Amino acid sequence: MKKLLSIALLFATSSAFGANETVPNDRIITDIQVYADLAVITFTPAFQNNQNCSSPSTSSIQLSLSDDPNKLIFSTLLAAAASKSQVGFGIGGCAGQYPRVYRVDPKY
Repeated sequence: MKKLLSIALLFATSSAFGANETVPNDRIITDIQVYADLAVITFTPAFQNNQNCSSPSTSSIQLSLSDDPNKLIFSTLLAAAASKSQVGFGIGGCAGQYPRVYRVDPKY
């Protein structure tokens, strides 16, 4: 019984948090909304969102700005948006209601 419960728990948690995914670097940033401790980045074309976040958006990701490593990612996103360069993303899990970005892949 414990084994069955453990397996059921494993499946429940794996479906609540999507696996890491790569969004190809053919996206153009169309909007960046900056708040006190986070940024929401919107881009086109959309992607297939398998992260099971509360927002069904397929064209937005979220970045926490309270972590120092994410500030480098944010700077890269700003540069890509300003130069209208194509970008890709590594996403995994949710940050708020959108997929959480942990990597940015600029195409210069």
